[in-house]
This record gives sequence, structure tokens and C-alpha cells, in this order.
Amino acid sequence: RQTLFASFLSHLPPGPVLDIGCKDGEMTYALANLLPRQPVTGLDISPAYIERCRQHYQRDNLSFLVGDAERTDFPAGSFSAILGNAVLHHLRMKPAFREFHRLLQDGGILLFAEPNLRNPHIFLEHSIPFLKYLAGDTPRERPSSASYLSRQLSSCGFRLLELRPFDFCHPLLPGLLMPLMLRAQNLLERTPLLRQLGGSLWIAAVRQERKRWIHS
Repeated sequence: RQTLFASFLSHLPPGPVLDIGCKDGEMTYALANLLPRQPVTGLDISPAYIERCRQHYQRDNLSFLVGDAERTDFPAGSFSAILGNAVLHHLRMKPAFREFHRLLQDGGILLFAEPNLRNPHIFLEHSIPFLKYLAGDTPRERPSSASYLSRQLSSCGFRLLELRPFDFCHPLLPGLLMPLMLRAQNLLERTPLLRQLGGSLWIAAVRQERKRWIHS
């Protein structure tokens, strides 16, 4: 989580930030604390989640709203950055990216960490209905590969800044083994073929100006 926050913060431009699929609001609140001069908004489709967020987290620069990420009520150009953690695979990719393009200012940044379909565990879990059921995943959840995400972003007016696999630490790994796995992970993430099997994808893209997008 610390590495993820560092990646988000190192890319964020000045201006309002939107956290898509904020769920329990933990990450949104942490970002609001770390960015005290920037308005931070958490958006989730679940009224129950948003109500809990509002009860647990209050800051002058923080707000939580119920909304559908594929079609929001925000005016065009409302945000300088849109980010999220493990949320894109719950959405229809093209409508979501088109809405994000509308919401971002020219040059605005899109940042996401998502499950990597090329990871063997994730591939099996989402390809075999019984395993999908055991994991508690919904039928709509569809992790993506790096190549698919790249094509969708490009078709919706974004230019990729970075798209790379990371994270080899399985959530069920015993805590005692975590320090060893973290050391091994650093090596795996630098190994050309093996790194493609990382459990997550880090995605950073920039919104292109409309004229540049249409004529590119």
C-alpha cells in the first residue's frame, strides 16, 4: 500500500482529485491528508459505502459522493487527476474511459492499479466459474491485460505514460514470509519475462487535447 501511495503521489498534478470506487474511503482519506491543498473526492456506486465514509472521515478538502463512474454528474474538466485501486475491472472499459476523458482537464492524469489477467492465479480465478464463485467475484468483473488496456486508453483519447506489471506478494502469504517475498519481488519485477506475470498492473496516462486526439 505504501508503494502504491508513493506511485500515486509522484504523478499527481495540482488541482482537484477524484478517487473512483472509493469503497471504505481509506485511500481517499489518506490522499486528502497527504494533499491538504487539493480537493479530494471519493466516488462509489454504493450508498452504504458512502454513508460510512462520511461518518468516519472528515476534512475540509475531502468529500464523498454516490455515483456511477461510467456516467457522473460532474461538469466537464472538473479534475486534474482521476485515480483508483482495483476498480476498472468492475466497469465497462470504454464508457468509463470516455467519461474520465470528459472529466479531466487537458493534460490531466489518469492513475490506476488493476489485477493483471496474465497472472496465473488471476487468470484461473476469472476463467473458471467455480473458482470465480469461491472467490466471491461478481459475473461482471473482468481483469484486463496490458495490451487491452493500452488499446482502450488510446481509442478514448489518452496517451500512455506508464503501463507495467508489479506485485508478486499473494494476499494469503504468511506474514513471516513477507520480508523474503518482498526481496524476491524486487528481482522478479526486473526480470523481463517473469515480470509480465505480476499480480497487478500500474497504469498512468495523460488526457490529450481534443484536436490532438482527433488528428492523431
